[in-house]
Amino acid sequence: GPGSTVLWSSYHDADRMQQRQKQEAARAALGYVPTRLTHRSDMRIARVVIGTHAQLIAEFRDGVDNGIRQCSGKPRGIVFVDEHPELVDVSAIKPSAAQELHDLLVAVQPAHCWLPVLSRMVATMSAVMRSEGQTYQPVALLTPEEGNLFCTNTREHIRPLVDFDVSADDRRAQEVALLGIVDFIRAAAKGCAFYTRTEKTFVGYRLLFTNDYPGLVLLDATADLAGLVTLSQHVAEPKSLPVDYSPLELFSIYLPAEFRGMTQVMGSKDRAVQYGAWVKATVLANTEPGDDVLVIAHKDPVRLGFIPASEDAAIPSDWDGRRVNAETWGDGVGLNKWRDKTHVFTFGDHFLPRSKIIADVHALSGLPLTAEVTKNAEGVKVADGEYAPRGPYRKPFDGVRLRWLKQLSMRGKARHIDDDGRCLPMKLFTSATTGLLLNNLDRLFPGCRPPKRANAAEGVTLAPPKMGRRGSLINLLETTPEVLMGADMVERATGIPPNHLRREFDSATVQTFAKAYGWTLVPAREVRKPGRLLYLFRDPRFAENP
Repeated sequence: GPGSTVLWSSYHDADRMQQRQKQEAARAALGYVPTRLTHRSDMRIARVVIGTHAQLIAEFRDGVDNGIRQCSGKPRGIVFVDEHPELVDVSAIKPSAAQELHDLLVAVQPAHCWLPVLSRMVATMSAVMRSEGQTYQPVALLTPEEGNLFCTNTREHIRPLVDFDVSADDRRAQEVALLGIVDFIRAAAKGCAFYTRTEKTFVGYRLLFTNDYPGLVLLDATADLAGLVTLSQHVAEPKSLPVDYSPLELFSIYLPAEFRGMTQVMGSKDRAVQYGAWVKATVLANTEPGDDVLVIAHKDPVRLGFIPASEDAAIPSDWDGRRVNAETWGDGVGLNKWRDKTHVFTFGDHFLPRSKIIADVHALSGLPLTAEVTKNAEGVKVADGEYAPRGPYRKPFDGVRLRWLKQLSMRGKARHIDDDGRCLPMKLFTSATTGLLLNNLDRLFPGCRPPKRANAAEGVTLAPPKMGRRGSLINLLETTPEVLMGADMVERATGIPPNHLRREFDSATVQTFAKAYGWTLVPAREVRKPGRLLYLFRDPRFAENP
C-alpha cells in the first residue's frame, strides 16, 4: 500500500536530486530522472525497502543502521540480495604504510598509545621480508591485547592525521588509506594475516558477516559455483527452478599458448596486435554477416583498442557485416543490454589474485590460517598445461572462473527463459579449459550437449600446438565423426601403440573427454569384430549423426 515501500539510492535521494548535476548523472545512468524521491531515514521505518549492496555492507562493516536489516529497530523477516555481495574485507599493506602511520602520529601526538605497537610491527614485517620461506606465509605481527588498542574510536585517532590543506576528495582518500592500515592491524591481531612473496605485500582479512542478521536469500544463478554457498558451513544452497539449456549450442575455442597469459600478451605491442587479430579472425570464422555478437575479453586489449569492439549497445562495431559489442571480465553482472545477442564469445578466464582466494577461503570457511594449509596455494601444473592451487583453494579457484563464465556468457539471448523453463537458442564460443568445462557442464548449463570444436581463425599464423600422444587422443575423441574405431586406426591418428591404448584411455584427463562424448574402450567381441583388437566405441546418442 501507499507509504509501505521505500527505494533509496543516490539517484533517489530527495536532498541530492535538487542538484542539476545529480539529475544529469541520474539521466545518464538510468535513462530518466526519478520523481519518486526519498530520504535515507525513510528506510528505517518502511516495511518493505529496496536498497544497495553498499548499504548492506556498511551495516556489516560499520555496525550502522541503514534500514536494511532492521525496521524501527526490530529485525526484518527476510532480505533478498540480488547477485552475490562482497562479504570479505581484504586489506593489503607494505611496511612503509605502517611506518607512515607511525610517523604521522609522532608528529601529532608523540606519546600516542599506538606508537610502540607500530614500531614493533614494522620491525617484524621487515624481518619477514628479509627471511626465506614459502610463497604465502602466515605471520604473527602483534598480540590480541595489542590489537585491542586499535578497536575503539578509530576515526578520532585518524582524523587529526589528515592534511586539511588539500581538497575534500584528497582528505577522504587519505582517511580511507589510513583506516585501511588499521583494518589490517585488527585482522593481524586475530591471526588473519599472511605475507605473499610474489607481491611483497602483507594481507589481512575479515568476514563482514555476523550472526545478527535476518535470513538472506541470494538471487544469484551462480551462487552454487563460488562464494558463500561453497565455503560457509552456515549457508545452504537455496532451492531454485531448474533451467533447460538444451537449446544452447556450445563450441570450444583452442586458445594458443602465446595468448594464455595477459601479462605476456600485453607486454609487447606486436603480441597484443596479433592477439586482437586472432580474436577478430576467430569471430569471423564462426559467424555470418548479420549476426549479433558479444565478445567478452580482458580489459586491457578492449580498452586500449587491440580488440576494436564497441561497448555501446546502441552503436555496435561492424566486423565485416557482424554487429559486435564487447564486455570485459570483472564487469557486467546483471546487465540486460546484451540480451538480444545470438553469438557470445568468451576469450580467456577471470582469475582472482591468489591472495584474494586465500582470504576468501579462510574468512568464509573459518579454516585456521596455517603454513601447512597455505602451502597448497602455490600453483602446480595440472591438466591442459595450467597451474592451479591444491587442497582447499582448488574448488574456489575453479569456482570463480565458472561463475564469471556463466554470468557473462548468459548476458546474451540464452538469459531469456521460456514458459517451459528452456533458454532461448544461442551459440556460445568459449576458450575456457575444456576439461574444466566438461567436468562442470551439468552445473553450468544442464541439458546442454558437450562442446563442438569451433572453426580455427583464418589468416593468423601461430605456432602449431604441441599436443603429444594423449593430447592427440583427446583431440580425436572430441572431433571425429566416427562411432567405432579400432586400435590400429587410433594408432594412425595419434601415434599410440595398440598395447598402450588402454593405459592412455584410462588416464583421468582422457576419461573426462571420453565420458563427455560417450566413448568406451571395449574388446573386439563386444562390437562383433574378430580378433583381440581393442575398439573405441561411442554411444550413438552422443554422435553428431547417430
